[in-house]
Amino acid sequence: MPHARLSKFLVVYILAVALWMAAPTQALTITLPSGSSTGTINGAIKNVSSAGGGTVRLTAGQYKLTGSILMKSSVTLEGAGISNTIILGPANPYTWTMILSTGDGLYDITVQNMTIDGNCPQQASGSSNGYVNQAGLDAVSSSYGAIKGVTYDNLEVKNCSVGMHGANVNNYRIIDCSVHDCGMWVREALWQHNLYFNACENVLLTNSAFFNSWQGCGIHLDSTTGQGSTWTVSHCTASENSECGILIQNGINNVTVDHSTFTHNGYGANYARNLQGEDGINFGGGSGSLINENRFSSNRGFGLQVFSGSGSITENASYGNVLGQYAIYGSWRQIGNH
Repeated sequence: MPHARLSKFLVVYILAVALWMAAPTQALTITLPSGSSTGTINGAIKNVSSAGGGTVRLTAGQYKLTGSILMKSSVTLEGAGISNTIILGPANPYTWTMILSTGDGLYDITVQNMTIDGNCPQQASGSSNGYVNQAGLDAVSSSYGAIKGVTYDNLEVKNCSVGMHGANVNNYRIIDCSVHDCGMWVREALWQHNLYFNACENVLLTNSAFFNSWQGCGIHLDSTTGQGSTWTVSHCTASENSECGILIQNGINNVTVDHSTFTHNGYGANYARNLQGEDGINFGGGSGSLINENRFSSNRGFGLQVFSGSGSITENASYGNVLGQYAIYGSWRQIGNH
């Protein structure tokens, strides 16, 4: 009988350990008061990530940065809402990113519910100056796809050299964001934008607005390395940007742009330079793409200009664009456009 009792005890013990191991880990939340320093915010982010993940909550108020907020894996940086929680850059010129996710192997990063104000003056945007390469948010790694899972949700980003930048990220989500009044001149034929992503994969921009870029485009999607696939822009607006609403370069494949509006682009500070098309969409071409049910109006160039590639262009409306409504080259299936 002692052996039977011992066996029952071992069974109960093993079951208890298994249940303990299967129980979900309680996510850690750290709440910080208004005015917390950059160092305090970074310390909280590090502690939450080290504990297995969770949330750093910034209460309503203003947070004046003295350096980059450094994001870590499995951390959500959460404010109390746009215009309630304000991340503010210095008044003097600086070149660092306000909220930075960098390094191979990062994953599951979220920034949400706040305003990010770079505090860069618009009058500095037209010449080489101390703000160039400053960014509101940046997620960048050294190798393709080495950061996995970055989400920006319910953000306002403004007054930055570039509003949002990303490179070599897999699974990038921009949701319910407003990015405006960003984009500085760097040198002749090179300027920055409200948003610039390069060599990313599985990108979604949805329900977001990109407008009034001082020198560049609302959205610039690029693949200088020849890598990058599956980019979706859905239910977005790109308007009143100095250059294109969207510039898509270097043969990105599987691009979908649908139910979006591109209007009054190409009339900004670069108007006299005429160095690239000031179109609603300027698409260098790629395979397997869909441009569907968008509206293009009153752009300085074409409503939609596509240089090569293949896919479907369907049910779009284009009118009042200066150079014309459509300029489409390549092997595209075109149905119902007017």
